[in-house]
Amino acid sequence: MLGAVLDALTSERDHRRHDALPSVLLRTGVTSVNATAEGVTLWKRDEYGWGYEWTTRDPAEAYELLQARGHVPMDYVGRFVCERCGGAGVATPKGMRGRVPCEACDTLGHRPHPPTVAELASWCSLGFAAGDDMAPGILRAAALASAEEFAGPVHLEAPPVWWRVAPPGADASAAYRVGSARRALCEAGLGFRRMSTHTMLYVPPLGLVTP
Repeated sequence: MLGAVLDALTSERDHRRHDALPSVLLRTGVTSVNATAEGVTLWKRDEYGWGYEWTTRDPAEAYELLQARGHVPMDYVGRFVCERCGGAGVATPKGMRGRVPCEACDTLGHRPHPPTVAELASWCSLGFAAGDDMAPGILRAAALASAEEFAGPVHLEAPPVWWRVAPPGADASAAYRVGSARRALCEAGLGFRRMSTHTMLYVPPLGLVTP
């Protein structure tokens, strides 16, 4: 869904020509995508690129825009964690010893969407198609719709699932059995980790992976 998501979230500066839409360029030899707080650049063989500004810098507005275009179900309730404490709910303030309740988490709690537009684009670009039967090959095309359901078989007791946009770390699909939930998650571009109270799913940020 990367092309459709970038079409929805980027400005009209390069959209005046239909052949300059991100979704079109992604089909013509783009080798890497770099997303920042300001916008996104599509690179072709690292020689030249096309730059696009985000339509909005407000991730809540961008999230609503993606919902309006049908890229995220209207009734979806996300579970993105506080970026300050990583979802632990406690933190060690600067200059203090010991851990206290995280103020940011108390104020913001677990979010309905990622905290930046760049992270929102990274997450939503994996694809969110509700209602799939998770037959072989389906997860890659509909990773967001299926990942939370797959997180139960991964750790059996089906703990709560939280999302973060971050490098997935050492997870490698080759280490897991073909057809297993672990392998399906990794091949869809997701990392995961069992925490003390939840399962964390990691989406790789744009700029660390190629389309």
